[in-house]
Amino acid sequence: MKNQIWMLLSTAVLLLPYFGNAQERGKEQLPIAAEHAKMRAQAEALRLPVAKENELRAEGNLVGFRSGEALFSHRRDSRTYFIQDLRPAQEKEEKIFQGAEKEYTERLNEVFRALEIPAAEISESRVLQEQTQEGHVDPSGRLVRGEPRAGTRWVTATRHVEGLPVFSSRALMALSPDGRVNFLELHWPVIPVETVQEAHRLQERVRARWSPPQLEGAHVESVEAGILHSPAVSFVMDIHPAIRVTYAPDAKGLGKKAVRYVDLNGREVPAPRQFAQPLPAAPEKPRPRPEVIKPGVPPEVVKPR
Repeated sequence: MKNQIWMLLSTAVLLLPYFGNAQERGKEQLPIAAEHAKMRAQAEALRLPVAKENELRAEGNLVGFRSGEALFSHRRDSRTYFIQDLRPAQEKEEKIFQGAEKEYTERLNEVFRALEIPAAEISESRVLQEQTQEGHVDPSGRLVRGEPRAGTRWVTATRHVEGLPVFSSRALMALSPDGRVNFLELHWPVIPVETVQEAHRLQERVRARWSPPQLEGAHVESVEAGILHSPAVSFVMDIHPAIRVTYAPDAKGLGKKAVRYVDLNGREVPAPRQFAQPLPAAPEKPRPRPEVIKPGVPPEVVKPR
C-alpha cells in the first residue's frame, strides 16, 4: 500500500504553471477568477497555508495553488481534489499524528464539508495503520529482521449513491504531526442521473437471481451492482453502470480473489479510460541479421554478423 500511495504523490499532485499567452489568459480571466475565489475559500476552510500572493495556476485538467508549504489542486472535469504538505520532513519532525481514530474521521468530515461532498453519499469511514519493518543481512548471509513498528495512519471513506456502491470513488487522507492535512486524494465525481437509473436496473436483475459468469478454479463469492468510473489520476472521466463479481479461489490459501466487472450478459464492461487516446505503441526491436554460411566452412564456427 505504501508504494502505491507514494506513486500517487509523485503523479497525482503535480501541478505545473500555466504558460498560455496574454490573449489566452484574457479568455480564461472570468472562469479563473471564479475558481480563484472558490478555491481560496476552500483552502481557508481546510486551514491550508495559501498566501494572497499565491496565484491560481492551471495545467491540463488541473487547477490549483502551490505555496512553499502546501499544494492544493482540483480537477476541472471532476469533483476531485489533491492536497500535499510540501514542508521538508525535518520541519514535520518525521513523527506521526498521535490523535485518536475519532479525530481522523472528524477531520475527514471537515474536508467533506469544505469541498461540498453530499453527506448522504458517505457510506463508511475507516482508519488504517501502516506497519513498517527494517532488516539487514549479516555476514553469514542470514536476513535479520528488526522489530515491527507503527507507520503512517490513513483515514479512508467509500461512497454510495441512492443505495448503489460507486466502486471507484474514495477519500484517502493522512495528517501531519501538527494536525495539518499531509496528503489527500478525494475522488468523488458527479454521477449522471441516467447512469444511476441504469445501475438501479442492474441491481433489480441481480436481486432476481441473475446468474454470474463462472471462472475456472474459483467460485462466486459476491455479486453487487454499482457504478464504475475513471481513476483520480486520469485526463478523461468515463462512468459506467456495472455488476461487480468477486471470485474466491477453490484451493484454500492459494492466490487472491479475482474481480470482474460485467454487464447483464456476462460480458466484460469496458474499463474506464485514463487517456483520451491510446498510448503510442512501443517501437519494434531490430531483427537480428541472418547468419551467413561460407562455402566449405562448418556452420558451428561461423559467427553471425
